[in-house]
Amino acid sequence: MRLSILWLALALVLGPLSSSPAYAAEPDPRAEARALFQEGVALAEADRWAEALDAFRRSNDLVARPSTSYNIANALYRLDRPVDALAELDEHDRMPEVLTNPNAQARSGELRTLVGTAIAEIELSVSPASAKVFIDGWPTSLDGARRTLRLNPGSHFVQVTRDGYHPQRQEVRVRRGGRQSLRIA
Repeated sequence: MRLSILWLALALVLGPLSSSPAYAAEPDPRAEARALFQEGVALAEADRWAEALDAFRRSNDLVARPSTSYNIANALYRLDRPVDALAELDEHDRMPEVLTNPNAQARSGELRTLVGTAIAEIELSVSPASAKVFIDGWPTSLDGARRTLRLNPGSHFVQVTRDGYHPQRQEVRVRRGGRQSLRIA
């Protein structure tokens, strides 16, 4: 009887503590990342690529995995953002799990080939050769009189500036996988 009363007393005292938020178990980021990944897969299967990308990125923020990175790259490709997809594939291919997995490398290579065919390129002739080139307001790291710009399909603003010269700005529209030449002086 005494033992029963002791267990009852302990249950009454400790019961509220175990359900208290302060004592609740921390959520497992791996489980949350897995749920977000599965949500991304379901959205991708429904061709809801922008939402799938968001779910994959949120999953990746919790736990970086090669499968998630690959799916981010695939979603970016499907959203006509092949330059961004290529950058994600570069990150994917540097992951230790990918470096030691020939199947992951092969799958990445196949997607990289598709992405490469979607990137638009502009062969830019710039005068003077020391001018700075901006794409959509962002500086490029390329220099010289001839520069190859790799862009996502769509409209872009190319601006060329140089001290002592009037800035030149031109809108260009590039299509998926398109190649064109542009001279700005």
